[in-house]
Amino acid sequence: MGVEAPLRAAAGDGDTPAGGARRNALENAARWLAVASCAALPLPIATLSICTGLFAVAWLLSGLQAGNFAMRWRRIRTHPVARAALALFAWIAVAMLWSPAPWRASVDAWWHYRGLLLLAVALSIVEEPAWRWRAIVAFLGGFALALAVSYLRRLGVLPLYDHGGRYSGFCGHAGFSLMLALVAYTMLWLWRVRPRQRAIWVVYGIAALFNLYFINDGRTGQVAFLALLPLAAVHLFSMRGLAFGAIAAVVLAVGVYETAPRFRQRMDQSASDIRGFEERGDPLTVEGQRLSFIRNTRTLILSHPWLGGGTGSFIYEYARLGPRLDPPNSLVTHNPHNDYLMIWSQQGLPGLALLFWLWASQWRYASRKPEAPRYLTYGLMLLIAIGGLVNSFLLDTLESHIYALLTVAFGDAWPRSDSSA
Repeated sequence: MGVEAPLRAAAGDGDTPAGGARRNALENAARWLAVASCAALPLPIATLSICTGLFAVAWLLSGLQAGNFAMRWRRIRTHPVARAALALFAWIAVAMLWSPAPWRASVDAWWHYRGLLLLAVALSIVEEPAWRWRAIVAFLGGFALALAVSYLRRLGVLPLYDHGGRYSGFCGHAGFSLMLALVAYTMLWLWRVRPRQRAIWVVYGIAALFNLYFINDGRTGQVAFLALLPLAAVHLFSMRGLAFGAIAAVVLAVGVYETAPRFRQRMDQSASDIRGFEERGDPLTVEGQRLSFIRNTRTLILSHPWLGGGTGSFIYEYARLGPRLDPPNSLVTHNPHNDYLMIWSQQGLPGLALLFWLWASQWRYASRKPEAPRYLTYGLMLLIAIGGLVNSFLLDTLESHIYALLTVAFGDAWPRSDSSA
């Protein structure tokens, strides 16, 4: 007995006070890095990559130290959203088997969907309400910096952003408009459940909403935000609020169209592009490109509708269309700027079914949660689902990480507003 105890202690000190302290320190380090990743979402993409990479390392080390991978796997397996996200990620990997693309290109295409894996992994360790609230505060803090930078760009204090979206903070206009819409919507619910800081929520919400329609030039968030108004109205006024919310969305759209020159210009240009494509088949405009991508991706889907062309196949098959491009002078693209067409064309109907299973599982799971997390999750889902009609959000690094990390942050109850946490 005198020898066995020291041997047990030397073999694994997880049961000793020192071992428990190290295990808790590693687990908390992983949680803090998940929080830091939320703060990095609105910041330069390199910051996000560093934070999520460190989070993955800390998650692995804390699992090895604690020996609790079985417990984490059980959490993933029993959590409906994590389970569905991991199933879709796994099927995308399986679809590499019949892809005509080189193996390295297929793996790279699969890894672009790592946000699904991040969602499942983060859900396995960020469980307590205090940590979820910290993640939300971190995201709002990081976005406050990006929003300030956007206003400074508009005022001419800082140079214009050169990578899509002149007045964006640190990312392209699509991702920035998505976050603007989400932050403006989030302020509504924080105003309701965190009344002590209502002045902060009001000022922040107005700043985000004004930027969305009067400074930002990303139409994805502008249009998707209109869908959030009926969602909020349904909660406030039950099903009667659906009509009220729809009217509010129309009034807002007409109001900003009449008062925001940049918004009006972008909407008029979109309408002109669509008319040009329908009348003359012109694919060399912004909306003409999108419509031609849809037509040509439909050709790919019809060639293998059941299992798809395989992960990584899209860019190779699209380029091989050649003279079959419709219209003939269409541009070649690496993705159709549509999540649903992208998955159907590569992972087939099983991939599309798994995506819809993910949406359904998340909606159902959120329906059992308290008011604010429930409707924030609904709002996040609507933004991603609607934005996915004109973007490949699940494929894009920023937008897929927004979906993954904020799904975790919004996913359940938070500490009470009078809690020290």
